[in-house]
Amino acid sequence: MPSRSAVAMPASAARVFARVPGPIVLAVSGGLDSMALLDIAARLRGVRRRCCVATFDHASGPHTARAVRLVRSMARALGMPVVVGRADRPGTSEAEWREMRWRFLRSVAARRRATVVTAHTRDDQIETVVMRILRGASARGLAALYADGPIVRPLLGVRRRMLERYARVRALQFVEDPTNSNPRYLRNRVRRDLLPAIRATQPSFERDMLRLARKASTLRKRVERVAEQLSRHTGQAIELEVASFDGLNREGIAILWPAFVAPLGVALDRRGVQRATDFAMKSRTGNRAHCSGGIRLERLRETVVVTREASIGRLATSDQPQVVEREPRGAALGGASSEPVASRASYLVGELRGR
Repeated sequence: MPSRSAVAMPASAARVFARVPGPIVLAVSGGLDSMALLDIAARLRGVRRRCCVATFDHASGPHTARAVRLVRSMARALGMPVVVGRADRPGTSEAEWREMRWRFLRSVAARRRATVVTAHTRDDQIETVVMRILRGASARGLAALYADGPIVRPLLGVRRRMLERYARVRALQFVEDPTNSNPRYLRNRVRRDLLPAIRATQPSFERDMLRLARKASTLRKRVERVAEQLSRHTGQAIELEVASFDGLNREGIAILWPAFVAPLGVALDRRGVQRATDFAMKSRTGNRAHCSGGIRLERLRETVVVTREASIGRLATSDQPQVVEREPRGAALGGASSEPVASRASYLVGELRGR
């Protein structure tokens, strides 16, 4: 077995870390993947001095307290500052735990003007894509962790078993989360039962899922560019010109709605998309509507105004808060083309259908 100092770190991780500008917030839970991430960051001198370690106690059992103690001890031994957060009450679901954790990580990053770096792996991406297929996600959702956003994931191209070997050779300590073996949670059933069964009969399945996610990510970017051209983000509202929907069929409008509302920090579910699409196609001046997902629609004479319900908190969807860089209104997509944006939207709909 090679010595601890000689073991190679994943080259892809080092390259990604090297591209992260400024301060870094390392999201470290105390599990194997994140402890490997912490160790890799500490071995990169140019990265180590820019890191702050953030760990969150979900208050869901003794193992979370042990994990926090381990992370704090290891980070201090490596000379890295540590910020610890704790839930004021135990969560009852994976979604609730994720929301609390991301609220904490965003607050730490905002205070330090830093980039959040997580330990998501190639296996996490495959599991997420499969889960979203099972839940009937759109092409936007199937991009999963490949979707553009401010979160950096240096281990996204690394297999979990490679990290297990890295942790073993480096003699890394970690805390196993007992919920990882609980069949109550869909991700565990996908990881432990569904994927091994599919892999046994279709060896290329995981590569196919990653290829699908890359295609979905590319389409998502193009749809977002169209949505940006068809909308105005005015502080707490999105304004859509009614004329923008001319020439688009129902499917085209439905594809655009999740991208329209993303700058508000809202994720529309299927019912929300359907209701918003109906409103765009059928509403009259003065009409109002509320959509599941947390938005309110109001039809003015020439525009549809979209606002976020005051009672709906900002969502941490696919763990990636949205950042939108606007282009000048009317700018061409993909270069110097002068083709109307609505026509480009119709074209993207055709691409989704595979024509």
